[in-house]
Amino acid sequence: MWQLFVDTLFVLCENEIVRPKIRQKIHQVCHRALMNEKLSDEQLNDWVDLLESDTFSGYQLKTVLTEALRQFPKNSMLWMKSLKAELEQKEEEPLFQIDTGASDELPSAGDDEKSAAVFVELPALFWEAIKSLGPTSDSIPVWETAIEHYQSLCNHNTKALQTVENLYQKALSVEPPVGNHFKSLYLNWIATQKGRAEAQTMYQSHASLPPLVLDFHFKMLEVELESHPNLEFLRQVSENAAMQFGQKNSEIWLRFIGFELEHGDPTRVGNLHHRAKMTLDRTLSDEFLVQYTLLQLQD
Repeated sequence: MWQLFVDTLFVLCENEIVRPKIRQKIHQVCHRALMNEKLSDEQLNDWVDLLESDTFSGYQLKTVLTEALRQFPKNSMLWMKSLKAELEQKEEEPLFQIDTGASDELPSAGDDEKSAAVFVELPALFWEAIKSLGPTSDSIPVWETAIEHYQSLCNHNTKALQTVENLYQKALSVEPPVGNHFKSLYLNWIATQKGRAEAQTMYQSHASLPPLVLDFHFKMLEVELESHPNLEFLRQVSENAAMQFGQKNSEIWLRFIGFELEHGDPTRVGNLHHRAKMTLDRTLSDEFLVQYTLLQLQD
């Protein structure tokens, strides 16, 4: 009955004429339903959206989110909204260590920054969310919320820049699908913030490390081709992609061939064509041959 009542109110709220008259009623009913554990998590998401746009509702968003998360600890949207609200408060938070994998001990004052464990200001709520959601796709929006927040501060705060990098590094250490999702994003961030040379270094140190991600190689190719590409490095990246994914993906070979035709050495194309035919699964061979022929005609 509660949920039907709430659904009806939200339907009425879609009418712009009726909305101002029932907004407060929605807040009152949703609050009572929440306290009686009668709201669904979808209804909670809708109510939180309404609270975010109504600062004069009389209900504290943080209090509502705390109770909502107690009832629905696996709702990633609620965690994301709660973390966003927490970060935007700009309150002082305790320091939490992000383990870069270099050492379990605290660094001394003279240690090299690259090998030292890094301390960053992150609310405890972030770690609670990651623990509750686990290494699942549901936790990715929480990671992204934290990263985006500190990225927005990077122009004015070098510590925020370090925080972003360490969040990426920590995300990469999480098992799939989290690590997979952030590997190419981290490479792109390195290229944007530190330049192509740093991106090359990061690529070379991570190319063969799990999780293996095809987009990681494609992103490096994209970065390298932006300006004065190093042909041998491009071949190395293409070879890595072909070695790791060449059996199940014809696009790798087509990109490799296209690179040699446009930027490299066209005499290598015949060998690449032969290798692709020998490596690809039979189910992909026909489509590869069609696309290869089109490439030849375009050239």
